[in-house]
Amino acid sequence: MDQETISRLPEDTAGRRMKKLRLKAGLTQEKLSEYLGFSPNYYGQVERGRRELSKSLANALCCYFGVTYSYLYQGIRPDQLREEEEYDTCKNRLIRYLETCSEEECSLIYPVLQLLIQNKRNWETPPAARQEGKRRAGRPRKVQEKGQGRKK
Repeated sequence: MDQETISRLPEDTAGRRMKKLRLKAGLTQEKLSEYLGFSPNYYGQVERGRRELSKSLANALCCYFGVTYSYLYQGIRPDQLREEEEYDTCKNRLIRYLETCSEEECSLIYPVLQLLIQNKRNWETPPAARQEGKRRAGRPRKVQEKGQGRKK
């Protein structure tokens, strides 16, 4: 099937959207289901609408094809949402991307983002404020007990 024919396929059910994504990638049900870790029988039944799309299969499909759950379950593409265009900020794009990630991928991404943001905030802080609580590098001072002063 050529790409033009595939692009005209209906997208009225999750199964049909799955089929369209699979065909665009040039994969068979067997190859895709094997790659995603599902049985070809189960995958085929979901694609034909005989079984419900499970969360685990939806998650795997979203990760593999880089689509959102909104598209997979409801057929809503990001370009169809006017309000999303108006608020197409970097933060929204990041959120949309994270929607396509598995929990495992999110657990990898989170510490990296946290570190990047923490470093950025540290560098945005004026140098004087950063030095406020810090002592200069060098040998540690000897702590004197009370009542002991310097010997003259």
